[in-house]
Amino acid sequence: MTTHPNVIDVPVKGSDQVVTIDCSDLPEDPRDFCAVLSGEEADAKYWIKLAFEYRHIGLVNQAIDILQDGLRSRTVQRENNHRYLLHSFLAALCIQKSREAATGMGKQIDGSNELTKDSWHRQAMTALNDAARLKPLTTSSTLSRGVLAILSSEKSDSYDEANKQFENALRENSLNLFAIAGKARVLFARKNYKLALVHYQKLLRLRPTMVPDPRLGIGLCYWHLDMKAEAQLAWERAVELDSSNTQGAVLLGLYWIAHAFDNVSDERTFEQSYSRGIKLISDAYKKEALPLAGIVLASYMFSRKKMDALQRILQQVLIMAEVPNIRADALFWLARGQHFVESFEQAGAFYALAKQTDPNSLVVSMAIGQMQLVKKDITDAKLTFESILEKHPRCIEALSVLGSIYAHEALDASFKGDKVTHRIKAKACLDKAITLTTDHKQRVLLDPSLHFTRAMLSDDDPVATKIKILQQAADIQLENGSSSSPEILNNMAVVHQANGAFDIAREMYQKAIEECIQCAKDEPEAETDIKIATMTYNLGRLEEHSGNTEAAREIFKGLLKPYPDYVEPAARIAYLDYLDSKVDQSLTDIKDLIDVDSGNVEVRALYGWMLNKQKKNKSLNFNDDPERRHFNHTLKYVDNYERYSLVSLGNFYLKLAREIRADSDAGANERHKHYDMAIKFFERALHYDAKNAYAAQGLAIAFAEHKQYQKAIHIFSKVRESLRDESIFINMGHCFCELHQYSRAIENYETALTTFHQNGQDLYLFLCLGRAWLSRGRDEKNVDHIKEALRYAKMARTESPENTSLVFNVAFIQFQLADILRNTPELKRTVSDLEEAAIDLEEAIRTFTTLGEHKQPPYPRADILQRATMGRNTTTKQLERAVAQQKEYESKNTAKVAEARAKRQAEQDARDAAIREAQQAELVKQEALAQKRKEMLEQARSWAEKRHQEDEERMAKEHEKAAQRKEKKSKVKKQQGEYESDEQDEDPATSSKKASGKARKKRTLRRPKKARAESESETEAKQQSSDSDAQSDTGTQKPSKKRKLTKKYISNEFIDSDEDVEMQDELENEEQGQQYANEAMISEKEIDTGNDNVPNNTSQSADNVPISGDNAPSTNQADAGAGSILLTDQRDHLSAQETPGISVNGVQ
Repeated sequence: MTTHPNVIDVPVKGSDQVVTIDCSDLPEDPRDFCAVLSGEEADAKYWIKLAFEYRHIGLVNQAIDILQDGLRSRTVQRENNHRYLLHSFLAALCIQKSREAATGMGKQIDGSNELTKDSWHRQAMTALNDAARLKPLTTSSTLSRGVLAILSSEKSDSYDEANKQFENALRENSLNLFAIAGKARVLFARKNYKLALVHYQKLLRLRPTMVPDPRLGIGLCYWHLDMKAEAQLAWERAVELDSSNTQGAVLLGLYWIAHAFDNVSDERTFEQSYSRGIKLISDAYKKEALPLAGIVLASYMFSRKKMDALQRILQQVLIMAEVPNIRADALFWLARGQHFVESFEQAGAFYALAKQTDPNSLVVSMAIGQMQLVKKDITDAKLTFESILEKHPRCIEALSVLGSIYAHEALDASFKGDKVTHRIKAKACLDKAITLTTDHKQRVLLDPSLHFTRAMLSDDDPVATKIKILQQAADIQLENGSSSSPEILNNMAVVHQANGAFDIAREMYQKAIEECIQCAKDEPEAETDIKIATMTYNLGRLEEHSGNTEAAREIFKGLLKPYPDYVEPAARIAYLDYLDSKVDQSLTDIKDLIDVDSGNVEVRALYGWMLNKQKKNKSLNFNDDPERRHFNHTLKYVDNYERYSLVSLGNFYLKLAREIRADSDAGANERHKHYDMAIKFFERALHYDAKNAYAAQGLAIAFAEHKQYQKAIHIFSKVRESLRDESIFINMGHCFCELHQYSRAIENYETALTTFHQNGQDLYLFLCLGRAWLSRGRDEKNVDHIKEALRYAKMARTESPENTSLVFNVAFIQFQLADILRNTPELKRTVSDLEEAAIDLEEAIRTFTTLGEHKQPPYPRADILQRATMGRNTTTKQLERAVAQQKEYESKNTAKVAEARAKRQAEQDARDAAIREAQQAELVKQEALAQKRKEMLEQARSWAEKRHQEDEERMAKEHEKAAQRKEKKSKVKKQQGEYESDEQDEDPATSSKKASGKARKKRTLRRPKKARAESESETEAKQQSSDSDAQSDTGTQKPSKKRKLTKKYISNEFIDSDEDVEMQDELENEEQGQQYANEAMISEKEIDTGNDNVPNNTSQSADNVPISGDNAPSTNQADAGAGSILLTDQRDHLSAQETPGISVNGVQ
């Protein structure tokens, strides 16, 4: 066969001639050529050559048909040696077609009948299997299997299979470029970017002009290794070498887009980088519709709100995309487009497909949760965001959305669930989101709305915490280049208003209104007007709250002029009219407002409150009561879970039950029935709002009113565990009062006062404490308790001097005090008590007279005046008689009392005298003991001096003997001379001890052991002094066993006189015997501890005697040891008793 680049010469069967096929102009239909090859029974290589030429001009389908016809020809079927080549070539062409084919989803979109990627993959695998049966383990088949495994990456073990195939190819040839590229691709997919980079760089060194360019892989590895500058250089070089490299252009465009978002705070840099990136990707997409470029352009079209272009691009992406992540992104952007145009059904379908394609996609999960919120499917939305946080606990968006959901439910009055738990979850999510955004390197993620929502949940937080949260939101806005928003200022004003800082709140409201006016040009006029109206209304509530009712009224009226349908200001005006006693007018106005806005539960609650304040028509059946009918209508037609209505109805039935007299069975049953109704309503309110303190109190009060005080206290105790509210302690105090456990009632009242009121001032608690003390005093007939009640009543009156009820309470207790003292036995009262009570009684009478003339007396005017008259005409005279009786009683019993007091005084004087005598005797005894100790110390000192003198005499004798021995040995040799020198250096004290020891062995009369112990101290001191003198004379150092020899010598001391024995016997009879140290040291501290009752003026000094050689004085500091230091200090200490100004350490 003779061939040239554009010709195929096919031999004619049975002839030397050839059939020439011109490849420069191949027809689209190759069936004629196939017939020629089949008829001439051409070998496999001709079929392969023809298929290659068709593939070369882009007719891949025709090339596949040629190979399939060749495989069916008889000649090829007989040639097993070359048939595997056709199968391998066919597999490669199928793989190529799979890259160009649509996915199964793409086929559904465009409706074409062409094979999908999966179909081509199956055909390629079939061809490879056929080739392997003919000739296994060929390089081409191995590489094709590896590529096919990568293209089937949706399978879990696909990359393992691909890695295996490429490893096999590299074992055959370590420089196989395709195997190296495949290995790098597998490593990159496994996120082993460093090793993948090594392979891509090796590939670049072996073939710099390889297609596809290895620089693309190198740049991707650099990108994932956070070396973006290096990635940029690699991609720029790839595009520079080949301007048609669309993949490199897309990657470079993605780099510039990422660079734009990294510099989002710099508007100019962002705009330039983003525009450059979009241009690169757009130009590349025009040359080749790469799926990745289509995704980026789709997001750009979405930002430009060009939904038609977005849908057109994404459909093309779905047709061509091979990677599941890209298909999921395409479905996600399709869903967002449908979401934007409010086609929620189609958006939900696309979101579901995206989730099915890529279950781990975070953005798809977030979008599904948002779609569920749009559909009001709150339960599923919470589950979705909670599942997101399980996988991504630091996802700021999921935390923010989930926290907002929980916050909305916790603040929703109609929510039936556990609001306490939802509030806790909302706080946790929002706090974590705020922390993450604050710590994030890109501060642009900070969102003031998070702080707004968090501030709404801060009812239970301290005021400082609320202000801090709102101030953080204001700081974020300032950081973003804008001033504090009106919303922030308004919310901060609300917090200050609730805290009683009216001036600060007023200033912030006014500033918020000014900010709204300034922002009016940037917002719709209607929205700005609503904000201004709301903040103006809040300002009016502030004035109302601070007591400026006229200013509040003017503000509310000013709001009604531009907004006549604004219900809330009109309701507040009606309320202010009610306070001004314009009851009928206010009721009419509120009723008209209900007709205008029947669903406004706040207005309905205010109307119910006014109805409750009205005087009840006792002849009217309770079913026809206006208050009951109003609240029932609210629950039945407006809001079945309205808490104020539930609690109000509970209070209504509670009050109704109180008014029924249980003096008959019918009355008792009716009363019990009403109590049951009250409990039912309170329990419903607690079911919808577990923190409703009023409902909890009402439930317990219902039991208390039903005389079930223990059950009521039990409920209050349970509520107190979850709700830390002063009302719980107050009501528990009420229950204890009913049980006559006044001390426990007072304890609860005082707990509420000290725990919930930092200044310890609260009018209501003063009243409760006054009532409890009064009841306790009357029950125990205790005047002191009545005085305590009067004290609390006066404290309550101080809190509100104009309150006539409080003034009445003080006068009433003063009357009670007068009555109690009047009936108290003479023995338990005094004239001064009665006279003080008389003064208080006069004050009470004047108070009652004044209250009786008041225009609004706290009690019926006649009753007050009657009590004043009774006090003036009766009680005063009774108290005067009591004073006279008390004076007479005290005058008659003055002598007896004086005699008893004198007798008691005499007895007390006698006891005091006996105590003084005992103390004096003890003092004399101690002085005697101290004198004896002093005498003992003097005796010990004399013994020590005597011993010192004897030691000096002995040492003199020893020196004399040593001199004699020296003379006898003067003629000895040098060695004997050295021995003599050593003998001369011997310590004289040692010799003295040896000599004296022999003498003492002959003595038979010995002192008692303890007497010897007394003398050992002075002997030791004297011996130490002698040793010191001897050392100073001879220049020798004290032997190491000096103390032991001294002790042995002293232990053989004898008794000089009988007086010493008597002194020793006295010491043995003391409470604690004197313990002396082994060094025979006498310390005054040890003597003092012999009797704990002996006073010693020098014990404090004795405690300071040093016991270490560093601080103690010594005659020879370099030579001082522990024993010598103690003895030296002891001598100084003993002399300090006689010489003032000398300390125990010998320092003046």
